[in-house]
Amino acid sequence: MATGELNPNHYPAQRAAKVVQHYLNTQYGSPFRLFGLHDVQSGNAEDVADSGRKYQLEITVQEIISNVRHNYLQHCESLDWIH
Repeated sequence: MATGELNPNHYPAQRAAKVVQHYLNTQYGSPFRLFGLHDVQSGNAEDVADSGRKYQLEITVQEIISNVRHNYLQHCESLDWIH
């Protein structure tokens, strides 16, 4: 897997952004508030010794029901889901 800057249109950045989307829906979503991934602006990945990979993403999510967009600079750590 690539380390360093990620192409926002390629699979590794999109997959990491989907993890953030699911996290937001689990933590902050409700039947009246659902988040959808709108865009990935940029992303970086780095290998972390003995634990996996660390991702830093800048994404835009949209509240699907209210049609409001939010920009997030999301730091997410993945420990075992990418090998």
